[in-house]
Amino acid sequence: MTCLENFSADIRTMCQKLVVFIAVLVTLPGLVGAIEAESTLDSNTAVHEGKDLIYMMRPPAGFQLITEAAAADGYSIAFIPEGEPYDSATTTIAVTIFTIGKNPFWQLVMADTMALRRHFGPTADIRAIDSVANFDGRRLESVYINDPTRFIPNVSFSYFDGGSEVVIFELIITERGIPRFLAESLYYECILAFKTLPRRDEPPAVEGN
Repeated sequence: MTCLENFSADIRTMCQKLVVFIAVLVTLPGLVGAIEAESTLDSNTAVHEGKDLIYMMRPPAGFQLITEAAAADGYSIAFIPEGEPYDSATTTIAVTIFTIGKNPFWQLVMADTMALRRHFGPTADIRAIDSVANFDGRRLESVYINDPTRFIPNVSFSYFDGGSEVVIFELIITERGIPRFLAESLYYECILAFKTLPRRDEPPAVEGN
């Protein structure tokens, strides 16, 4: 049995008022559920302290940070247009942080991509994007999704290898929202603002000093 045969795809269907979108997550041995961002530096900057890295996530211009409602849907955080309610947002950039176990990062991405292909079917165009990088210049493995025969709300998934964690960005649109190419531009703006810092824990106190 191959490693990928040990994986299973958990497809979550979440219904918004005017759109149904699909988020595909991979269940791996040792994969922990979505982690909520732990704090905010300001009203729009989310921060999560991982095992080795600190992750800082900011929305694109004109978007707002959503925490509690996003967490209720299984995400760590989400960014939506300012002034729009979360449950009927025209554009959503969702971010999910998972703690991963011993399985290699590339296997997670491969399994997730295979699950996307199975779910969306043969008419969907699912392709890798090579030029997606964050603020630090670190590449995110990314896939683009489109289907000339029907509307698909899911536009792109991007995966960041944090070593002990994986950070997944997802772009979700609606037919009544901004044009697809503008949503993609805002999505890449969000990823470009995504920053990581090495975690430096304070050394333990030494008695007698």
